[in-house]
Amino acid sequence: MGVDPVKAILLSVLLLTACGNTVQITHLAYDDGLCAFGRHGQLFKTELEGPCVWVSDPSGELSTKTVGGDVVAILLGRRISSEQAQQWNIQGFEYCSFQSAGVKIDPVGQPYLLSRPIKDLLVCSELPVSQKVFASYRWD
Repeated sequence: MGVDPVKAILLSVLLLTACGNTVQITHLAYDDGLCAFGRHGQLFKTELEGPCVWVSDPSGELSTKTVGGDVVAILLGRRISSEQAQQWNIQGFEYCSFQSAGVKIDPVGQPYLLSRPIKDLLVCSELPVSQKVFASYRWD
C-alpha cells in the first residue's frame, strides 16, 4: 500500500510521546482533503477531513488512555467553525472538532490500528477527554 507522491503533500513530521517512547507520525494531505499518517512505510488513511491534530495533555504530549489492555490516542479532524464554537460556548479553545478517530499505540510507542471515525462527538485537543470517549471507538 504505497503513497502516490503526486497526491500527497508532506505537511509535517510530529514527534509525539506515548508510553514513555517517541512516536514518529507523518501527516499527509491528499487531493480529497482527508488526513493520513504513516509509520515505517505503512499508511493509515482516515475518513477525517484535514487538517488533523492529536489530543494532547496540558504539557503538549500525546494524550493516551488504556482501554481493554490497549493504549489509545485520539486524532481530531477539521476544526469546528467560529459559529459552532459560539453555539457550543467553547470560545478560546485552540482546536475542537466533531470528527475524531482512535489510534492504538503498540508497546514500543508506534501506531498500529485506526478505528472507525466518530463524526458527532465534540472533542477539544486541549481539554481532558474522559475514559468513556477513549472507549467509544470501534475497531472492526
